[in-house]
Amino acid sequence: MKKVKLVLLLLFLLPSLGNAHVGHIGTILDFFYNLELDELNKKIVLYNSLVKEKQKINKQIDTIEEEIGLLIEEKNFTQLGIKFSELEDLYAQLAQISTKNIIVVSIIAEKAKRVSKISEKKNNISKLAPRLPDPISGIWKITLLPFNQEGVLELTLEGTLVRGIYRLDGDYWGSIRGEYINGEVRLDRLDSKEGYSMVLRGRVVENKLVGSWEATLLSSPGPARGEWIAEKVRIEETE
Repeated sequence: MKKVKLVLLLLFLLPSLGNAHVGHIGTILDFFYNLELDELNKKIVLYNSLVKEKQKINKQIDTIEEEIGLLIEEKNFTQLGIKFSELEDLYAQLAQISTKNIIVVSIIAEKAKRVSKISEKKNNISKLAPRLPDPISGIWKITLLPFNQEGVLELTLEGTLVRGIYRLDGDYWGSIRGEYINGEVRLDRLDSKEGYSMVLRGRVVENKLVGSWEATLLSSPGPARGEWIAEKVRIEETE
């Protein structure tokens, strides 16, 4: 709980922070937002359960009160005493539920305020985050020349750093890491079979990546270098 309070205190100091740690703060906000929202939802479930139980007891009270009315008219004091005892028990149960409900309602009100406050801070952080040009992120159809090996790249650009995954014909797949600087991209291919096996360099030209590649494994069969081209896949093509 102390850690939660400490982080929440940090959130209120966000206006004094620069953009350097916006991404990290956004991650912290997401964590605590989900944590508070999960606890809020649990309390709401409990609240609904108490409401249903209260409604059930109120129906039982209405029924017994009707029976008591008839017993009073009949002057059946033996049954009347029994019914009043049952009514007393129901009122006691109702009082217990009402006490629980007061506590739960108070907790829900407090947690709803926290969720709202964190959500507001999340929105503020999203406004602080820099909007950078990103011609790299997305899914690309790639062809390696001269042997016309085709495949798919999925790339993500974070600042100047590029990361991603790929799959090529011949059951080759693995990870991509690299950088995008001054309009040029450099990608290191880390293959699941061959390890660090290739360097790709290129530029974005009319929604395409065009450049050259060079093998890093001297023992690899085939050409040691060549050209490559990748065309970005539109979203509707992947659906």
